[in-house]
Amino acid sequence: MKVRNMFTLNDWKFNEFAAVIILVQVLMWIVGIAANNSIHIPIFNDIITLLYIGFIPGIIILRDLKLHDLGNTFTTLLSVGLSIISVTVNWFIHESGISLVWNSSSNRDYTITGNVHNI
Repeated sequence: MKVRNMFTLNDWKFNEFAAVIILVQVLMWIVGIAANNSIHIPIFNDIITLLYIGFIPGIIILRDLKLHDLGNTFTTLLSVGLSIISVTVNWFIHESGISLVWNSSSNRDYTITGNVHNI
């Protein structure tokens, strides 16, 4: 049995890629359910959360940009960097009160609404 290289996840076939992403999502749900029931599994919770926040968003972005065959180190560095950027941008958008509303008549039209806060 051959074990696939997790660090080059964006190079995998789509079915395998989607299965890993869904598996990590389900594991994150398990972590959330366990946390709600005051159950903490020390290593499991930390590793799944690190993968979910620090690796998966960047790997999805690399896959969407069709960046393949980058090698282990470069793929890992890019995916972690892109994950940090995406989490930071999402946090900033949430904290600033901006919401993107997509118009259902066309996928190209969108409206930015929000409140301006004095800092």
